[in-house]
Amino acid sequence: MKTYTMNYSTPTAVLKDFIWGTYRPTHGTGKPTVGDVILLTAKETDFAVGMVGVIKETDVDHERKTREGPVHLVVWKSGPKEIEGTFTCVQGGHISIQDRAHILAQLV
Repeated sequence: MKTYTMNYSTPTAVLKDFIWGTYRPTHGTGKPTVGDVILLTAKETDFAVGMVGVIKETDVDHERKTREGPVHLVVWKSGPKEIEGTFTCVQGGHISIQDRAHILAQLV
């Protein structure tokens, strides 16, 4: 089991994934497998949200994959929750290792 992270550009994108039960990473962000954990966040100037889920099925929408990246089905453990926006994102929207534990502590 691995943990994958992604920071979307808007909280609305996080809400879409919650409602759709999906995780839509960008190209080149790794290949999660069933059972892997997803830490999904988004932040704007002074507002941030996050949620945690587990991959249920991978590559479910091949048409969207060719345009935007893969689409994976996820069981979200809770809805989007407001978190502190003090975390750092590295290339590709990933959450830095140093910030993951702090974010996860806010979501449980």
